Amino acid sequence: MTANMNMNAAGGNLPVTVDGIAYITVSVADMQPALDFWVTRMGLEISFHKRGADAGLAALWQIAADDIEEQVLLTSPGAAAGRIHLLKFSRPAEAVRLHAAVTDLGPKNLDITCTDMHRHVASLQAAGYRFRSAVGEYMLDELHTREVQMPCHDDTNIVFIEVLRDAAAFQVGFSEQGFAGITSFVVVVPDTLNEARFYQRVFAFDEVLHHRVSGPEIEAVVGLPPGAALELRMLGKASQPFGRMELVSYEQIEGLDRFTRTEPFATGIISCGFVVESLDAVLSQLSADGLAVGASMSFDTMLGRGLATRAVSPAGLKLDLIQLD
Repeated sequence: MTANMNMNAAGGNLPVTVDGIAYITVSVADMQPALDFWVTRMGLEISFHKRGADAGLAALWQIAADDIEEQVLLTSPGAAAGRIHLLKFSRPAEAVRLHAAVTDLGPKNLDITCTDMHRHVASLQAAGYRFRSAVGEYMLDELHTREVQMPCHDDTNIVFIEVLRDAAAFQVGFSEQGFAGITSFVVVVPDTLNEARFYQRVFAFDEVLHHRVSGPEIEAVVGLPPGAALELRMLGKASQPFGRMELVSYEQIEGLDRFTRTEPFATGIISCGFVVESLDAVLSQLSADGLAVGASMSFDTMLGRGLATRAVSPAGLKLDLIQLD
């Protein structure tokens, strides 16, 4: 069930939903290049901007208030999920995915849906951005897509996706620049089924897609060795195209575990946040799963006043859980 709740953020009403990831936190060494990309290039809107210490978030993350220097929350036009939370620590450290292999475990890709991909790629290349490969095109059952990957600020990996055939579950509104995101947050895990069941139990997500993908097209796009294959499970709601969790594992390939690097003050993708209807119910489920959680506390979050706690998924992804007042 979608709970659209309006709360004050940066002077305006900010809709949120329980049917997708509320935000993905990306720690940055320098805020300006990140804003240049997300706001100027992608057309995301600034929903919240705060400079200076944040005692509430710092307490939740068990760091000092002045360890946080600046925060910006970015929203795709009209979206109630899949926001980007840019965060600058006062002492930014090494990137989570610095020198990472494609198959390393941990947060990996931020998916952005776009129109007219070839034109956008040419424009970004002219602006100095570089891509990992040429644009690839492939089918997942009836879903016909184009895809290309691009390294971006703080060793984040951006995946641009263009859906070429009408698919109701992937209909989004685009910014004036022709982009919409974050549609999916891609996380590499050792076991997609175990991790998927966690999101289904805790957040009541549905399995939107489940595929084993192999062949030269996906090898070229992702950068896999010949003969390799990947398994993916997309979790979320068919009615909510933003903020889906896409879990990926690679067959017969063992990557390094980078979940252990997603602690303050690392840069890159370090965590994500969920709005829940009942924090008590979520904590009860986490306890039943034998998963540890931090202390609950009330403070003014980016999304409004609420009760929040910190948890970790079975694979090791850091989660902020928020019940709004």
